[in-house]
Amino acid sequence: MTNSVSVAALGVILALAGTVSHSAAPAVLAFREQFFHHLTPDMDRDKIEKAVGKPDITYRGQRAYQMQKGAVVLRFESGQLIECRHLDPAGGGEWQSTYYRMGGVPSRAVLVRRDALLRQRRFDHLSRWGLGDVRADNLGGVAYLLNAGYLVLEAMAHGSSGVFSDRIAKATLHQHGRATVFFRAFDRWGDLRPKGLTRRELDRRERVLARYGRAVTQETPLHEIGKADDRMGSGLDYRLYYLREGLLIIIPAHGLSRKDPGFARLWQPGALRQSSLEEWLLRKRPGRAGGK
Repeated sequence: MTNSVSVAALGVILALAGTVSHSAAPAVLAFREQFFHHLTPDMDRDKIEKAVGKPDITYRGQRAYQMQKGAVVLRFESGQLIECRHLDPAGGGEWQSTYYRMGGVPSRAVLVRRDALLRQRRFDHLSRWGLGDVRADNLGGVAYLLNAGYLVLEAMAHGSSGVFSDRIAKATLHQHGRATVFFRAFDRWGDLRPKGLTRRELDRRERVLARYGRAVTQETPLHEIGKADDRMGSGLDYRLYYLREGLLIIIPAHGLSRKDPGFARLWQPGALRQSSLEEWLLRKRPGRAGGK
């Protein structure tokens, strides 16, 4: 059997789901919708069954719960939740979405190493922590299982391959029902200025942004502001520029439709309170924020 549910198992689960389509009360189904969208790495089979009860269907190691539409199918390894996927029969029996996926239960040696990294506060590079265990939309980053609790690391630039690709924006420890932020990149932002970006170039970059405002997405100001420090995105061209007060993210106007003015945003990675681009412009040129 593969890591995911086999095609034959899908058919059986769908057929069985039809036989229990009226077995769960509406309130129960509504609770399940919320619960399975907020799974966390510290949930094992016992905790899940304590919260939502025994599965409606058990088939070849797969445990399925009826949902408002279709079913959620869970897969465990040594009692640890490995995968949670939603199957909607209205979609022809295809998987509609993956709510939760763990790459595998980490070994004891890996857990010991992670505990050591946590004690040392080693949050400079994502690669120190490896690929991570868990990916789920509700986590806000990649989760790493620990001996006690789990750590969520938020990447600074998803999908980039440049200067910010291996950087951590925020690290949050989840332990004993509490979330504690251990690291915010913006707290040490001055140390993260890209090598080769001189103070003179940085001054020029900020003057161009202050002069053009949100029109910085146009071709002329983009030429004046210079080469981006990093780029990311699939389909859209996100350009990243280091500023003294955060990261300027631009989608050029000429990369979108003729009527679209492009996109510009100031992001302060990990900061408790985000300062907007409009606020930055007001500080740099009072009374002229937002326009050229």
